[in-house]
Amino acid sequence: MQTRQDITDQLDTLYATRGAAMLDGKNPDHGTITKLENDLRALDDAEAERVRRDREKADQERKAEARRAVRAISKLEEDRLLAWADAEVATKTLRHAIERILETTKTEGKLYTELAGRADPSLGLEARNRLSARISNELRKAPGCQYRIGNAIEWNGSAGLLCNDDDWRQAESRLLEIPLKALEDTIL
Repeated sequence: MQTRQDITDQLDTLYATRGAAMLDGKNPDHGTITKLENDLRALDDAEAERVRRDREKADQERKAEARRAVRAISKLEEDRLLAWADAEVATKTLRHAIERILETTKTEGKLYTELAGRADPSLGLEARNRLSARISNELRKAPGCQYRIGNAIEWNGSAGLLCNDDDWRQAESRLLEIPLKALEDTIL
């Protein structure tokens, strides 16, 4: 197949030859010129078709990529909604646990005060502070949540460092272990 440049060069030569033939009163060769002009138009058509096919292929690839992205988004959305459900359950469970901690701490503090004749600070405001610090310490581990989650939940950045316990129950039991033993020894 001839290139566009080859055809154009041949046509330039044939146009000059045809013009000279006309001037000399001779019969010019229109057939070869017509054939080459048709070949040139065919090259234009082929180029247009190639561009159309390239665009169609790119459009199909874009649509396929978009379908893959939609599937990925759907899967992520499913996982995101499950995480929201988990967060709701965990938050409600945490709220109930906090209510139990505060109620039992309050009751335990009253009983301790009655028996010992004095309050133990670990059963008062300190308990709330430790609880807050432990929750803060755990929440700060979530990516992007070192000091806050959104606008509603915020914590002191250093509070969590005060209670960096792996086992909250064990850490709490150690706080009253000695005072309770002393109280038992005194009363019994």
